[in-house]
Amino acid sequence: MLDAHLRHLALLALPALLLVTACPRRVPIPDPTPATGEWYETQADEGFSFSMPDPPEVQRQNVPTEAGPLPIVMYLLADDARGAAYNVTSARYPEGFMDTRDPAEVLAGARDGAASNISGEILEQRDLQLFAPDGSIAPGLELVMRTPQEMLYRGRIFVVGPQLIQLSYVTTEKGGSEEAYRHFVESFILTPSSPAAPSPDDGPTEE
Repeated sequence: MLDAHLRHLALLALPALLLVTACPRRVPIPDPTPATGEWYETQADEGFSFSMPDPPEVQRQNVPTEAGPLPIVMYLLADDARGAAYNVTSARYPEGFMDTRDPAEVLAGARDGAASNISGEILEQRDLQLFAPDGSIAPGLELVMRTPQEMLYRGRIFVVGPQLIQLSYVTTEKGGSEEAYRHFVESFILTPSSPAAPSPDDGPTEE
């Protein structure tokens, strides 16, 4: 099935430091509320909200790492009718872990890991800034990649305090739409419960 293939690619596109082999725990989430048209808004416990065409499935797990237990949450939607797979993934690192790391290097590593996992060719890249409710700024990247299977990956990656957050939209080259992608990624906002983002001086400027 196309939706299973898209879902598989969306998971493969997770940055290498997020990939795990343990079986995820599926848990219910509060019923998403209708946003614009047929889209549904999800208020995530991790300190952000976003919209997808249908309610997503959520998977949570704790992964042991050298830095300590790493809580990971994935919000997934495979939409065969529209030829697209949506994913929002958050990995929260132990307090202090990100303090000694350059956010630009973290983003570059996540980018390279995602490209390697799907054997993707990077077609486009640009720096982003995501504003938090407290006025701080989280640095990010926006990427477009093509896979050898002629699938198109579009997504954004952000460093938000101790969290690494990825949004991905995977389609066939003729599937999906720019409008749907923009609606998805631009619906993503940080909420007051988000962990503190790096100071504006630590992040790249928007191009």
